[in-house]
Amino acid sequence: MSMPQGGPQGPYNGGYQGGPQFPPPGGPGYQGGPGFQGGPGFHGGPPAPPKRNTALLVSLIVVGVVVAVGAVMTILSVTDTTEFGPIPTYSSTATADPSVLVTTTPPPVSAAEVEQAKAHAERYLAAVNAKDETTATSLTCKKERPGPAYTAIVDRLPASLLPEPYMVESYRVVLSVKISRGGPVLMEVYLEGGKWCVFT
Repeated sequence: MSMPQGGPQGPYNGGYQGGPQFPPPGGPGYQGGPGFQGGPGFHGGPPAPPKRNTALLVSLIVVGVVVAVGAVMTILSVTDTTEFGPIPTYSSTATADPSVLVTTTPPPVSAAEVEQAKAHAERYLAAVNAKDETTATSLTCKKERPGPAYTAIVDRLPASLLPEPYMVESYRVVLSVKISRGGPVLMEVYLEGGKWCVFT
């Protein structure tokens, strides 16, 4: 038995089909033009637009937080009392307790007291110039020895008191003593029990 010339006949006009058969345009499984679909799992054309549900949800949350914060701030700004009573206010001119905080120092001794201290120092220097340790010791605070001023002055006599005090405080007067050699020597005169004495 001989085969017909031209090989196997295809389904169209007796033409030769040497490969797989495809349905004609317009037939089942074929869609031309935009949105072409070439089979299961394949979609032609542009992708679908992204969903906007997430962005919308985030926007609503942000707006809710802003509104809540604004409401809290408004309540705090117009409320001046709490469940414990009115909010206390403080004055910038409140007076501190002097037993706790001391902001000033005692005033220095008066001019009359300074003159009293100088007069006591003059008596002491008279004893030093005379090298009278006993009298000088009696004019000191502890009355045990003539003191450091006597030791610093006695070898550089004569000594005299300068008119202006070196320092004046609430409990003492520091005086400058001029000596024969070197610079002035400082002598401290203290007020103890209402009386003046030379520091030792």
